[in-house]
Amino acid sequence: MNSQLFRLTILCLLFFTCYSTVIAADKEGGNKQKDGTIATVNGQKITASMLEQYKRSRGFVENVDKKQQTQLMIEELINRELIYQDGVKNGVDKSQEVQDQVKLLQKNIVAGAMLRNVVQVGKISEKDLKDEYEKRKNITSYAHARPYSFCSV
Repeated sequence: MNSQLFRLTILCLLFFTCYSTVIAADKEGGNKQKDGTIATVNGQKITASMLEQYKRSRGFVENVDKKQQTQLMIEELINRELIYQDGVKNGVDKSQEVQDQVKLLQKNIVAGAMLRNVVQVGKISEKDLKDEYEKRKNITSYAHARPYSFCSV
């Protein structure tokens, strides 16, 4: 079973690499569409804004051509989309573990966006911060905490 899965994975990766290279070569000619689409994978668009988000999350490597890195990132996004589509086709997205991870990531993304929004919309004054601290400092109970001692070895 594992050897079959391994062979299937290798075959998929080879296919994805070849497929993405063909699409990427097409994109080198500046084939960005008016709606910002830089590639289409089985009907799913990969947009310039998706690429920019991916660039921010991955970052650029120093001393390497940025155009070349951008092209590689486009290929990575294409490969990821193909792997994602294959995973959905095979029902991987239906497992409880994946569903739990998706929920956690969604909560983290929304919470992060909310925190950025709060910081951008209005600055919190030192007084407001102290007032909030005073309101909340007794909420947390440490009654269940065990004392620890440190000793040298």
